[in-house]
Amino acid sequence: MIMADIKWKIFPVAQNVRERDDEGGTMKFRKKPVIVEASRWFKSGDNPAVTEWQGYVEDRSCPDCNTLLSRHGSIRTLEGRHIVCCGDWIITGIKGEFYPCKPDIFEATYERVEG
Repeated sequence: MIMADIKWKIFPVAQNVRERDDEGGTMKFRKKPVIVEASRWFKSGDNPAVTEWQGYVEDRSCPDCNTLLSRHGSIRTLEGRHIVCCGDWIITGIKGEFYPCKPDIFEATYERVEG
């Protein structure tokens, strides 16, 4: 009886969500036009949301930018901590959360607005 109650609460929601189109392929989505605040990070102190990288560094290089990890920052996001590379954009999301964005992705996704 308890198991039936759990299934009833979970599955009706999942059955109404379409993850594929009628032919079984993926669907396309357009990002909603939302204005966000962003600034670039180059060194400690540039953005209060970014702290110094506290991870294991020694002589390891970043897999993204090939610079020593000791020259990186760290930021707490909704998904956990992320490494911030020199030149990354720090975006303030619509709920006040912060997250880093690589410059090429930022340029392809956002355009500057006045005000």
